[in-house]
Amino acid sequence: MLIWQILQDTTQKQRTLHRQFLESVPLLQHLSTYERLTIADALVLREYAEGEKIIKEGEEGYEFFIVSQGEVICTKMLDGKSKEVSDALGPGDYFGELALMANDMRAATVSARGEDCKCLSIDRKTFKRLLGPLESIMKEHSEVYSKQVEDAKGGD
Repeated sequence: MLIWQILQDTTQKQRTLHRQFLESVPLLQHLSTYERLTIADALVLREYAEGEKIIKEGEEGYEFFIVSQGEVICTKMLDGKSKEVSDALGPGDYFGELALMANDMRAATVSARGEDCKCLSIDRKTFKRLLGPLESIMKEHSEVYSKQVEDAKGGD
């Protein structure tokens, strides 16, 4: 009985932490409290080492990520070289939505920058079900990303 109570307390604390963090994520401000709680319950915490690839350009996308601690950087192969195509993304920023929205391959590689990089992830099915109402906001984000890629191409 004691183990069950410890697990329940741990789960409740994690849900509360995720819920509080999600309230600070600009993308999710338009969701109801219930929708954010549902997302909080679906989140999986993932930790990454410096330089570790979280997603790889050209691979199929199965997850959406929100940076909860540390930073990540997006790179893309352009003219045979890996080039940064965005500013560093930090807590509250998100990535991985492009492949999920378009049912396409990953458009870039995203790697952990620095120590203590943590991301919260949501699988494809949950993403589609829970974040569908935010698709128009995410499409605007994808347009900004496309411009950054074009800028990176012309940068050399």
